[in-house]
Order: sequence, then structure tokens, then C-alpha cells
Amino acid sequence: MDLGPILLFIFLLYPLFQVMGVLEILSARYVHTWKKVFKEPEEEDRFSALLYAINKKYPIIRKMVDLLPESSLIHRYYMTKGFDCASKYPEYDSTVPHDAIVIAHGDYSQKLGYGDGVELIIKKFRNSRIPYRVYDCQNVSAFRDAVMNPLARNIWIFGHGDRGGIRIGFVYLEYKKEFGMYPDLKKDYIYQFHCNSGTKPSLADLLSDGRGYVSNTFRDELQNREHVRQILENIG
Repeated sequence: MDLGPILLFIFLLYPLFQVMGVLEILSARYVHTWKKVFKEPEEEDRFSALLYAINKKYPIIRKMVDLLPESSLIHRYYMTKGFDCASKYPEYDSTVPHDAIVIAHGDYSQKLGYGDGVELIIKKFRNSRIPYRVYDCQNVSAFRDAVMNPLARNIWIFGHGDRGGIRIGFVYLEYKKEFGMYPDLKKDYIYQFHCNSGTKPSLADLLSDGRGYVSNTFRDELQNREHVRQILENIG
């Protein structure tokens, strides 16, 4: 058995993933803060567009995108932390208007999306007595129901997608086609913490008059959790 690839991963790639993760957190905290990465849709990020085109053409890449976080210690730590917190505290007073924390699943990891700052939101909301509910969406129908819920006034979305839609497993849901025909379906704020390449209308464009957070760039778990932390600092 050739141990070369395994040793390469253990001694080179794995430590590199950890170092890159730390650098990404520092960059999101001190350089590319959440207010600085916001862009209008016509200012499409070329790097993000290239990544999206590659993912669309080569399905194997989409599988790897779901699996890669599992190969990083720091990513797995936060994914497990967020998943365990959401499992223990899935909602608070959600029978009234509340914040919806929506997790759109990949095919290969049930914890994907939970490491992006979910436990930060839950901790903040529980301490501040802000009603919320975690919507664990394993299919398009569950995602649709979460968005259509009239009690879900603010929506936080975590998963894979582009500016105009979300991927749940390998099924793509386009926001405009799914929700554009409901003019009375309005939200206060929508935070799209998935990749936002492209120029299609975001869910925030359609339902909250642009209020919330929609960057036009590639997103990563560690970048997301740092920007979630920054946004929560502005919530009473």
C-alpha cells in the first residue's frame, strides 16, 4: 500500500488547513469585516463566479465541498459545537414572531452549516430573551416552509448556494422562482451566509427590501462565524 498520499495529508495538508483557518478568522475580524464585504449584485466577484462555474460543471467538486470541512480540526470543532448547541436549545419562545436560523444541508454532512456561528446566535438570543427557532432543512420542502412561516420575521441562512438560490443536497432552489410570486411575504431582515456569486435577486432583495446581509463573494465557515459575531454586537 502506497502511504505517500496519506502521509502528505497528515504532515502537510492537514496542518495547512488549520493555519489557513486561523488566518481567515483574523482577516474577517480585522481586515474584511462584515461591513466591508457587502457589494451590490452588479459588482460580481470574479473569483466567486469561477468557483461556482467549476462546481456546477464538475459534480465531484460539489461532493468535496461538503466533505472538506470534515478534514479540518478547527472546522469540525465548530461544526460539532454548533450542532450540539442547536440540538440542546432548538428554540426559544418560537410561537411568537421570531428569528429563523435555517440550516440547508449538504449530502454528506448533517453538521454542515452549524459551525458558521449558530451557537453564537443561540447564546446571544437566549441571554437577551430573543425568540428564535432552528430550522434543520434536509429537503427543499422544509426550507420552503421555514421561509413561508409568517412568524419567521428575520432569517439567517447557512449552507451552499449563490446570490439567487440555495443548494439542499444536490437540489437547487432559486429564490425568485420560489418566492418571487408572493408580494405579501415580507421579512424584516435576511442574512445569507452562503456563497453569493452571481447577479440574480437574493432572498433579501425579494423579501426584506435588501435589509440584512448578502455579500457578493465566496463564503467559508470561519469567515461566516466571525461576521455573525460582528452582526450580533449590533443587536440589542
